[in-house]
Amino acid sequence: MRALVGTALLAALLMHVDGRQILAALRQLEPAWAAASAALILSSTLIGAYNSHLFIGRDGAVPWAVFLPVYWVGWALNLIVPGQVGDIAGISALLRARHLPWHISVGRSLLDKVITIVMMAVCAAAGLLLAWHDFRSRWPPLAYRTEAGFWLVASGLVVGTTVLLIAALKSGRPGVVRFRRFFSDTAHELLATARHHPQRVLLNFMFTAVKIFVTGAAYWCMFRAFGEEGAGIISVTLIAAASSLVAYIPISVNGIGTVEIAGVLLFGALQLPAATVVSAYLMLRVLVLILAWVPAGLWLLLRSDTPAAA
Repeated sequence: MRALVGTALLAALLMHVDGRQILAALRQLEPAWAAASAALILSSTLIGAYNSHLFIGRDGAVPWAVFLPVYWVGWALNLIVPGQVGDIAGISALLRARHLPWHISVGRSLLDKVITIVMMAVCAAAGLLLAWHDFRSRWPPLAYRTEAGFWLVASGLVVGTTVLLIAALKSGRPGVVRFRRFFSDTAHELLATARHHPQRVLLNFMFTAVKIFVTGAAYWCMFRAFGEEGAGIISVTLIAAASSLVAYIPISVNGIGTVEIAGVLLFGALQLPAATVVSAYLMLRVLVLILAWVPAGLWLLLRSDTPAAA
């Protein structure tokens, strides 16, 4: 269902944007800048793997050489499931073969995910302010109504989610009881990692900031590949972070359609044409899928099925 939603949203966007302009942009793609974007994506992924290993491998149970391919498979899975949780699920499932309990791998991975979301939210807030200033200057009445509607919907979602979660956790059904126990163990592992390894937490924050900038530089290079030279790398990084947060809303697979629509709206503040933004996002998706699934697929095909090799 979510795949259909994402496909429908992307199709609607492609119908809105002139397809001939997208094809013209793709024909003008500069391979050198696209290759630079790919190299930056690889660098960002390696930084992400190091960040995750800071927590999951903190007691030496999972060596780096073992963890890296596991992380890569988790990254690949995250590209085809909704909600940005495929990496945690995939990593935890594969690490079960090394007898690492679910609550430990999930708790430590969640700490890394929380830090990433916090850092991205800070950058996204700056990007949204940049785009909002442009939006308010062009359509003041619509901007005020949009702002009021946003806060109303956001407040309703927060309150509704909190009420539903509390009601579910208070249920006495066996499945809920097991979930409460797992939730408690996971939260304990997350807090214990944060409390007893502050140096690793600080390193994670620092490298997460670097990762966000490197990812933004990949977007910037891709825009350069399509001939856009006016946007600054910092502005592109901030707005890319804002559009990427949309992928965490689980209404489509990995934010397909929703992220592109957000990108067109937000990058409009930098005066980037919609056709260029859509072309860049589509090319980035293709690059990411290739860079993730070619190594991950080879590792899954060649690995032994024995627990020792996993």
